[in-house]
Amino acid sequence: ERNSTEALMRELRNPRYDERIQQAIDEDRHLRASEIERMTNAYARNLQRHRALVIAQTESLRMVNEARNRAVRQAARTAGVDVKRGTKTWQTTLDGRERPSHNALHGQTVPIDEPFTSPSGAQLMYPGDTSLGAGAAEVVNCRCAVVYNFEE
Repeated sequence: ERNSTEALMRELRNPRYDERIQQAIDEDRHLRASEIERMTNAYARNLQRHRALVIAQTESLRMVNEARNRAVRQAARTAGVDVKRGTKTWQTTLDGRERPSHNALHGQTVPIDEPFTSPSGAQLMYPGDTSLGAGAAEVVNCRCAVVYNFEE
């Protein structure tokens, strides 16, 4: 509506409209309301798909890490190992896309029964954990893992 190039920089835009938008900007003319509506509807669909994917990935990681946590505890008990002698270490995917708080958590080792504490103050038993009140800023799109260790 404002002939702004901002529309061309949105990650979830539908690129098939880029040429039409750029042409309208170059010619200093406004798009018709029906064109704008079609483009914003396409953006809304992309946004919904993206949001669904983020939710699915976030919840999947949380479930995998919760299951791994339970499985490690069960395996230790079955093997007769005292779970209290175990530790866990936070492993962050260090690729430049990690959040600063998870970068700071990388390599933090705590007893298995204790939470990791993020610089934000959030406490998590494992990546994706919200049971101790960690908010979305700590869990959405997290790609971290935990490595478990037991004394022999």
